Amino acid sequence: MATVTPASAQTPSTANASSYAGAAFTPAVNDLIVVVLGATGTVGTADATDDQGGTYTMVASASRTSLHTLYILVRDTLVTSAVSHTVTCTLTDAGTGAEVHSFRITGMGVAGSTAVRQSATQNNNTGGTPAPVFAAAALTGNPLIGAISAASSPPALTPPSGWTEAYDHGHAAPTG
Repeated sequence: MATVTPASAQTPSTANASSYAGAAFTPAVNDLIVVVLGATGTVGTADATDDQGGTYTMVASASRTSLHTLYILVRDTLVTSAVSHTVTCTLTDAGTGAEVHSFRITGMGVAGSTAVRQSATQNNNTGGTPAPVFAAAALTGNPLIGAISAASSPPALTPPSGWTEAYDHGHAAPTG
């Protein structure tokens, strides 16, 4: 069974930029890296690379407002060397702040978009509890990663029953 482990969390940035680097972390050989990027001031697309030659495919994005977008990207190949990795995310439209969070998934035999069975998003949920719905039931042996973009810092959200919260980060200004 595959397992998810938080790998790194960046101190939220309020820089006006088109590129944001996460904190360094050391994955194990054959780990799959998944990146969650929350960015304000942008509605464009996102891409990611790491300093070990890894490229990433965006598998989902959702907007909380017209200028705040959450992206999920998955590494196109499994990790081949247990050395320090730093993931850098690049936005097609410069943002006004971002957080980059990386996760290690151990026990996956595939990478890239093939590793993602399905995703679900809910755009512009400005109040209440988000409730995106998968098209099919989740498989019990598959890991699930959920991400929520909130307009507060820290967002102080409570995970649903059966879920474990890895990060509760945001940035105070701008809140997008």
